[in-house]
Amino acid sequence: MVYLLRFAALFIIGSVGGWIAELFFRHFKMRFAYKKNRWINPGFLTGPCLPIYGFGLSALYFLSYFGEQLNFTDNAVIKAIVIILSMAVVMTVVELIAGEIFILKMKIRLWDYRNQWGNYKGIICPLFSAIWAAVGAVYYLGFHSWLPDIVDYLIAQNYMLFVFGVFYGILAVDFAYAMQVSAKIRKFAEENGIVVFYAEFKENIAASREQKNQKAEFAFVFRGNMQEYLRDYADKLRSSAENMKEKVKENTEQVKAQIQENTDHIKVKMQENTEEFKEKARENTEHIKGKVQENKDNIKEKIKATTKK
Repeated sequence: MVYLLRFAALFIIGSVGGWIAELFFRHFKMRFAYKKNRWINPGFLTGPCLPIYGFGLSALYFLSYFGEQLNFTDNAVIKAIVIILSMAVVMTVVELIAGEIFILKMKIRLWDYRNQWGNYKGIICPLFSAIWAAVGAVYYLGFHSWLPDIVDYLIAQNYMLFVFGVFYGILAVDFAYAMQVSAKIRKFAEENGIVVFYAEFKENIAASREQKNQKAEFAFVFRGNMQEYLRDYADKLRSSAENMKEKVKENTEQVKAQIQENTDHIKVKMQENTEEFKEKARENTEHIKGKVQENKDNIKEKIKATTKK
């Protein structure tokens, strides 16, 4: 029972804290990278909750807790390294499972690592596994010494049962609403053969509302004509795909032209070098002939001089 209450508290702390971090990260990314001052509600749910961070913090806590209980080595440094690497592996597996479920079953992409080296389906990649290892190290070395005491203090308070009830009750309703939205997205995505990048879809809706001078929706982003939002998003995907094809075609033509230009240049250089080589060969031949003739004349002169004597 204690472990269940700890998990409940850690899930709330992690999911809400992760939501806040993602909210500000995406806002400043949008502001500095794209010069747009927008606040986009991150994640799959409507409320301030990102479950993957809740599961993540819980995993970090329990890996640290049980890792310290295991006496597989007396070396504290080795034990810390093993625990931290285990955290990176577990968090990568959590990302993999969540990503596969959303992409394969729901046709939704919640994050995108496709531009990262060594990525698998854009769901996991070495860089973010290393980041998870760094996060695990920060947690284990900086937070685990005092966070369990705070968690135990919180779950000992009577009012926390009320907090748990309210939070998880709202979460259940929020999850049911999110599943309704995702069902509409999945149906449209399957009919059009696409995968919807959730954050991009939300940004597209915000931009559409902005163009129509409509009030931006932060919490209920999908309020309105869902089919129209999806059609606009699909049209933008097709437009981006066409632009990409045109750019690839244009770049291909440029590369071909550059190759042809380089080939012609090499041919000209080879022709020039061939002519120069021939000319030098002729000069050398004439020079050698002259030397041979000169030697012949010298020999004749010497023979004549010898004969006279």
